[in-house]
Amino acid sequence: MTKRDDWQAAYDAGFDTGDWEPLRAVCAPGFVFDDRRRLALISGDVELMIASARERVASGARVARTQLGTAGDRIVVERWLLSG
Repeated sequence: MTKRDDWQAAYDAGFDTGDWEPLRAVCAPGFVFDDRRRLALISGDVELMIASARERVASGARVARTQLGTAGDRIVVERWLLSG
């Protein structure tokens, strides 16, 4: 299992159970959450990402991800479709 797989499993578990501790554990200390949607345009740390995910869970949203590309083992670019 890769680090990305660990991260994805932890994110999905948080989405499904509300337990975000595994996600905090797999994120690097310098983790950057960058939301480039026109209405958001924010950057922050893991806590901002978890707060954003909690809002999505509270609204009943589900996420479908498509990986667009990678740069080594540190950067993954994905498209997320939120529905619900």
